Amino acid sequence: MNALSQSITILLGSILLLSSCNHAEEKKHDLPVEHSAILAQVNNEVITDEDVQFFINKTFGSNSVAIRNQQIKKNILASLVASKAMKIAMQGELSQDKINDIKIKTQHYEEELFIKEYLEQYAIPEPVTSSMISSYYQEHLEQFGQVKVKTVEILQRKSKLNENERDAILTSLATINATDNWQYFAENKGKHLRLSYVKTKFSPGLFDKEVAEVIETLNKDENSKIIFVQGQPYIIRVIAIQTLPAKSLSSVSTAIRKKLAALQLKKAVKESSKQVLQQVNVVYMESNG
Repeated sequence: MNALSQSITILLGSILLLSSCNHAEEKKHDLPVEHSAILAQVNNEVITDEDVQFFINKTFGSNSVAIRNQQIKKNILASLVASKAMKIAMQGELSQDKINDIKIKTQHYEEELFIKEYLEQYAIPEPVTSSMISSYYQEHLEQFGQVKVKTVEILQRKSKLNENERDAILTSLATINATDNWQYFAENKGKHLRLSYVKTKFSPGLFDKEVAEVIETLNKDENSKIIFVQGQPYIIRVIAIQTLPAKSLSSVSTAIRKKLAALQLKKAVKESSKQVLQQVNVVYMESNG
């Protein structure tokens, strides 16, 4: 990268960074600046060596050689001067409401910085242990792919029934439930009922909602009552339940650790919030509305 490209990159980067750090800068200039050399003044606002060092650290890191590069310092100073001029110009153009809005945002930004410092010091989460990961895995196997697959037999008819046909199927229900071989029944003794036989593995998307809900409730070797969906009869039996295993613990332990770490941090933040509230006096004002 040549010197010109580097200068443009630093100038643009510094101006963009200024938007996120103006709040801290404004607070800083409320304090005496004798400890930091003044490098420039834009109207009544000053830019100090401390400002330049702050942006070098922000942009390049505290250990960067940029700290000792005078050309980079000049480029950043120039961008800070331009940013300061933009700020002063906008202060003269914005409405008081907009200025007040910016001040409120500044206050909230400052508060967020204090909150961040507090949480880093006091909201220290407990480390996630291998035992915690293993326990979470065993208690949430379904999250990692373990699923029970039901094999079902269904006697159904894809047409609406008249009253006589409905009565005939209801009358035959006891016989159907006592029959082990539903396919044989449908093709022989029960042929007059015009019920078709289906054997399949249960997948909710393959069935109407009403049928799927019934299958979900059935255990192995359990028959359903006859149900009607849009006038069409269904009789269901679960003949097998197979449990497909979850992914191995080793393959999901990293994801579990991240999840538990987030939960541990949330717990630590909640506890530190509880503790700090005991150190202050809080009075809630009644709403005037």
